[in-house]
Amino acid sequence: MNLDIDNQMMNAFLRAVQAWQLNDEAAGGLIGVAPKVVLALRSAEPVDLSEEVQTRMLMVAHVRTALDIYFSPQLANRWMSLPNRGKLFDGATPSDYVAQHGWPGLYLVLCQVQAWAVGNN
Repeated sequence: MNLDIDNQMMNAFLRAVQAWQLNDEAAGGLIGVAPKVVLALRSAEPVDLSEEVQTRMLMVAHVRTALDIYFSPQLANRWMSLPNRGKLFDGATPSDYVAQHGWPGLYLVLCQVQAWAVGNN
């Protein structure tokens, strides 16, 4: 990937987890990396990321965009950390759900919030 695209994607991911006030462990759970990798990303240290991790970072950025479209800013910034009674989550927070289910879980969350954003409740 192009270095500028990598930086834009990484910055979008970091802005999302910052807006959601996720710690390094929760942020790492979204993209399948250890908390120390997220700390390195936050510190702008060079990190070699797999294609899967980069894709997951992009998916996180898209989740944030969809949440920002669908919810008020306050709820959009809290939603990833709120327990959810929806069938998909069964009481777990969306960030815990993704950490438990990996990229398929992130994909399902992305599909759900994008559907909401375009009016398919």
